[in-house]
Amino acid sequence: MPGCVTNRDLASGSRRNENCGISLPATFSLTSIGSALDPIRRNGALNTLALLAFCFGALSLLLFGATRGILSPREFGIGLLAFLVGFPVLVWYLAKRRTKKYRLSCTDSPPAIDDKARRRITSRILRNKIWIGVLAVCLPVGVAMGITERAWLPTVAGVAINQFLIYASILEIKRLRRVLN
Repeated sequence: MPGCVTNRDLASGSRRNENCGISLPATFSLTSIGSALDPIRRNGALNTLALLAFCFGALSLLLFGATRGILSPREFGIGLLAFLVGFPVLVWYLAKRRTKKYRLSCTDSPPAIDDKARRRITSRILRNKIWIGVLAVCLPVGVAMGITERAWLPTVAGVAINQFLIYASILEIKRLRRVLN
């Protein structure tokens, strides 16, 4: 088999690559690929492009700060460590968000909730929403204080704890809403 030789199969109207076994439609062209992408795949490509821009942008800012003397070696190391830990977490979160969630249908109906329990659940949902608001207000204040003091590691730890508490509250709100419905 010397090289890739294509022959035209007149019965099926396709070209077949003898070495690889790839069959392409006779009207295949490279310009049809871009127009064939649906909006969902285009948005996925744009999200991937934005993620790559964030990745290289954050690394280039860290390197710029380290080479120009803006960041000390310790700050550069902490920033690089935060990036190397945060980037896979961000990729994992985006991948998890893109997957479809399927609910298992249950044959029997859930038990009925009385009014007292419904009020208690709605008040817990309201308390969690207020807690998320307080955490969201305190986050930039804590980050600003940490940056002015140049306390990078405690600031990163505080941001991680804050985000974890917000995530836990959101999960509890979703669980309580599922109980209500």
